[in-house]
Amino acid sequence: MNTVSFQGSAFYSPAQTQSPDGFITPNYALNQANAMASNINEGQVPQQIHLTHTNLPSWMITANPNIGAYPRAVVHYDIDYPGLATYNQNMMVPFVSQIVSKAGTTPLVHVIMNEPHWELEQGAPGASTGVSEYTYLKFESFLQSKYGTIANLNVVYAPFNGNVNFASFKADIDKYTCSLQTVNRGTPSWYDWCRFNMDRVNA
Repeated sequence: MNTVSFQGSAFYSPAQTQSPDGFITPNYALNQANAMASNINEGQVPQQIHLTHTNLPSWMITANPNIGAYPRAVVHYDIDYPGLATYNQNMMVPFVSQIVSKAGTTPLVHVIMNEPHWELEQGAPGASTGVSEYTYLKFESFLQSKYGTIANLNVVYAPFNGNVNFASFKADIDKYTCSLQTVNRGTPSWYDWCRFNMDRVNA
């Protein structure tokens, strides 16, 4: 992807990597850096580094068969997949360092993700995809951290669910799964899912 915006841009995605350590397709970063230097010479400032998260490479899918099982509009992998943060770090460092060296003192705008979509509400774009087992495990930890005990959660949830008491945090999650039913909008379960979703996406 070599599109140049009105700011002048360099694009990078997992598709340009050839291994988990972030090895870049030969000359890709250099070509993008040289194109950015040319944009700077033409007065296109500030420059934009646009990191995309689509078109997963074969090595990533082979090593992690389920990593692409819960894609969203502009992110083709499960953001809660174990080790993903390391992959992203390894991907960004060698590419961005070459761009920065060419940019010199020119201001840079780093677009970490473009138009992300992680709606959970029934009927929202992508919500029917659901979330992975890793996301449910993280949500369970979120509830444990917030409420401490299932008894404390039941005190808050019971007035909104027919006074049902859950035996465990997992039992609560089994009832309120994604996508979220709109009938529960405005209830504690709805709020907890939305708060958790904002935290996990921005972590």
